[in-house]
Amino acid sequence: SSGMTKPNPTPTCPTCNLKFYKSHKRQKYCSFDCALLPRTIRDKSTGCLEWQGTINNQGYGSLSFLEKRMYVHRAVYFNSHPNADINLFVCHKCDNRKCCEITHLFLGTQKDNMQDMSRKGRQWTIPPYKKGEAHYKAILKETDIIAIRADPRSSRLAAETYGVTAR
Repeated sequence: SSGMTKPNPTPTCPTCNLKFYKSHKRQKYCSFDCALLPRTIRDKSTGCLEWQGTINNQGYGSLSFLEKRMYVHRAVYFNSHPNADINLFVCHKCDNRKCCEITHLFLGTQKDNMQDMSRKGRQWTIPPYKKGEAHYKAILKETDIIAIRADPRSSRLAAETYGVTAR
């Protein structure tokens, strides 16, 4: 024996605890759903299933699955609809870019997507611009900011209470 251990051919999925056979050397989860679930949180008020992993600079969730980088909402849609046309857009009914709830997603053309955006007043080039807590990268609510500013502690300690950093 050379003292080297062989990799486990049947690892255990960290989400569902089932043993599985890897189809790829760096595969950690037994399925796409098990890779997705631990990195989402359900917003009870909207029904959105919000991605908690990597968010790109446009506010969309992204993930790597089997060494392929993809938008989370597209990955979820095409995983549920394997015969859908991948050349089409996957649009959000809820307008929440982090949402990957399948019932909030629909397939459309670029024109459909632009018309949906215009109907809902979400144009980037024409006001109203999203500001404050309506901005897709907002972490704090307006009431949180008022409370932080009124807090007698240092800004660093007050910010830590809300999970942000003081700058």
